[in-house]
Amino acid sequence: PWDNIFGFNNFNLKDFMDYLRANNMYFICKLHHMEMNELNEKDYIGYEDVFRFLKEEELVMKEIDLYEILANIELLITDYSSVYFDMLLIDIPLLFVPTDIDYYIRNRGFNFEPYDFWTPGFKAYNQGELSESISSSLRDDHFKNDRKKICDIVHKYQDNKSNSRVWKMIDRLLENKK
Repeated sequence: PWDNIFGFNNFNLKDFMDYLRANNMYFICKLHHMEMNELNEKDYIGYEDVFRFLKEEELVMKEIDLYEILANIELLITDYSSVYFDMLLIDIPLLFVPTDIDYYIRNRGFNFEPYDFWTPGFKAYNQGELSESISSSLRDDHFKNDRKKICDIVHKYQDNKSNSRVWKMIDRLLENKK
């Protein structure tokens, strides 16, 4: 079982929450459901002013799509989730926490390598690097050009007309069936 959401050794939850408070930040954490099962949520009670878990069931119940929330964040922190490819379209800073990268490479592997090229943002391997990377990412956008380069590679279209293109394609397919 995990003892913290980042998988850091020697993580101090109180220090992290104090960092969030001192910097007037609110942290929304959306874990994979298997990760939620491994975590003791009770450790996070008392930090509701700066921290919140976001659960899939809650999103479904409130009829909210995760992307509605993601469209309004200032920084995305992720490990290996491909959600960051979508976030390239809104050009916000990205921070990666690959604490188990060696295990991940051995057991799953990456679709895109080299890892550092395809992950345009700071990498944090411990709590100190995490706090410094958050502050630095929000203060100065060091990876803006790198994000643009990856965005141009993975997104043919970077506009807001995807729905229209999909409907036109459906219409064409239906016309061809007649």
